[in-house]
Amino acid sequence: MITRRTVLGGLFGCGITVASPKLTLAQAATDNRLVVIILRGAMDSLEAIQPYGDPAFHALRGDRARTPDNGLIDLDGHFGVREELADLAALYRKGEMAIVHSVSTPYRSRSHFEGQDILETGGEGRPENDGWLNRLLTKLPEGQATALDVSDLPSLILSGEAPVRSWRPNTRVSTVQENARWLQALYHDDATFSGAFAEAMAAADDEGGSEEADRVRGLQALADLAGRALADSSRIAVFSLPAWDTHIGQDVTIRAPLKSLNVAVTALRDRLGPDWARTTVVAVSEFGRTVRLNGNLGTDHGTGGAMIVAGGAIAGGAGGKVLTTRWPGLAEGNLLDDRDLMPTDDVRRYLGWLIRDMFEVSPQVVAETVFPGVELGSPVRFL
Repeated sequence: MITRRTVLGGLFGCGITVASPKLTLAQAATDNRLVVIILRGAMDSLEAIQPYGDPAFHALRGDRARTPDNGLIDLDGHFGVREELADLAALYRKGEMAIVHSVSTPYRSRSHFEGQDILETGGEGRPENDGWLNRLLTKLPEGQATALDVSDLPSLILSGEAPVRSWRPNTRVSTVQENARWLQALYHDDATFSGAFAEAMAAADDEGGSEEADRVRGLQALADLAGRALADSSRIAVFSLPAWDTHIGQDVTIRAPLKSLNVAVTALRDRLGPDWARTTVVAVSEFGRTVRLNGNLGTDHGTGGAMIVAGGAIAGGAGGKVLTTRWPGLAEGNLLDDRDLMPTDDVRRYLGWLIRDMFEVSPQVVAETVFPGVELGSPVRFL
């Protein structure tokens, strides 16, 4: 029988792997905890959080579009999440998860590297020289702005004046499937290879054995490390989850990263115990993906996307809600460049109000230092 491991084993015999997830920890003078998860590779928000109530969505995605009668978990009668996010959907029903949809940074050129730089630095369209979380740390009480970065290199989001210590975790969550994303990106424009590869991936069985178990153990170890630090003196943690660049066979290839996100958040909840009530987890990606499938049944780099917010701290605030400044719709004429979900708000505005609530910094500090130039507009209550 064909399996992903046999399909990919020979291809990766030379030992190609993707980077370990980054984990960064920081102290702050508050009892609230913030965890930022960067979803690297551009999550398709229309796949993860499907607007099944928009008739145009079904016209654009065809039989790939789901409904609550076909495997989708309903959130609010308009949006639903895939079954791989079942634990997050349960948090939503408890008021401990929210979605911010149709948002983006100011970036519009669809390069992963530039998009991630702007997401982490909070720039207006070109990267700043430091990360927005580091700039936040510089405005917290003196002596409290320290960070621990668990990665090969300092995380850009925490680069800057505030001191950062580095340590590399003895854990990996890289999998054969994640290596496959690298190969897909490399050969995306090779019609012969990409087509054959998509067929092989679609025909492969959905592994539930050692590979998935290894990934889960790695994520649980990462969450345990973050949880231990957050239960002690640290108040900010940052790490990355890779493999969201789903150019080929997206219905299959997005399963592993969705499951990873689901496991990471729930493992954090379990490890934090009573501290979960004072914790907010934010999962955000550099941009979204195209609303139409490409010829390889995947999606290409887009613009508008979604931010996922979870945690006991948002119960009674944004928890149990899908937040949009305005749902732009997916009908003809409503798409950006006739291909992307139209962003109707700046993701930095929502992040700005969140850190205002969590760390009691002034809106002026948010708009002038943390996210220079951002228009905060009307308050958004997360907590």
